[in-house]
Amino acid sequence: MIDASPSSPPAPARPFRSWAQRAGRSALAWLAACAAAGTVHARDAVRLDVPYVPTPQHVVERMFEVAELQPREYVVDLGCGDGRMVVTAASRFGARALGVDINPARIDEAKDNAARAGVSDRVELKVGDLFEADIGDADVLAVYLLDSINLRLRPKILETMRPGARVVSHAFDMGEWRPDRIEKIDGRTIYLWYVPAKVAGRWQISQGDRRIEIDLRQRFQDLSGTATIDGRSVPLREGRVRGDEVVFRMETAPGETRTFRGRVDGNRMIALGTGVAPWRGTRRTL
Repeated sequence: MIDASPSSPPAPARPFRSWAQRAGRSALAWLAACAAAGTVHARDAVRLDVPYVPTPQHVVERMFEVAELQPREYVVDLGCGDGRMVVTAASRFGARALGVDINPARIDEAKDNAARAGVSDRVELKVGDLFEADIGDADVLAVYLLDSINLRLRPKILETMRPGARVVSHAFDMGEWRPDRIEKIDGRTIYLWYVPAKVAGRWQISQGDRRIEIDLRQRFQDLSGTATIDGRSVPLREGRVRGDEVVFRMETAPGETRTFRGRVDGNRMIALGTGVAPWRGTRRTL
């Protein structure tokens, strides 16, 4: 990533200063000027997918509030820069964190910041390619990248992160995968997604002696499909999945519509809520 100052930002007890405050010029302009003067050091001459422009400290804190980060949860920050996200996750929220950046100079800076904040034992910082980082165990994935980079990461997020894990992004979205929450702060946008369980397939819902066959189709967190009830085919309505929880509505009898809310665990689905007739689901085919 790009840095215009050899000094480290203040410890997290005080706000990190923005890159613009430290440099007074854009990251790309600074790089061009240094390259023209022949002053870019080998450690900083790293091919970057995105320029280094850090998230303001108060936005970092709000990102983790929006994600409802809990103590001892595990955060991964891809393109961690000076480490402010992982340091904040550990020092303010009591989380464990991994930061990955392709630039060794940024990782050195991030390690200094973690040490100054007293969280080196809870923060791991690695030089590496963000596309190759292991995100499978993350409870929260925090990013400030670009739309195009987010789209390249999206398949890996959906394939490897557990249902219910959260993705929080500053400024850039995930294309057709609509955010579950959007928040504005001082003209900046925070996006939040819950990784959805994979629920597409043919299911059988059992409720007492009654059997309902359901063909579920899934597009990110949106569900659609049809149900076969007592020989009738009816559409599913208002289907949605958030993490491992699903909800959909169907007409279970002429003129009678019911909401089904459940939790998915692999090929099983169990009813959620009190005061509802118990039911369970089994996936027959994907």
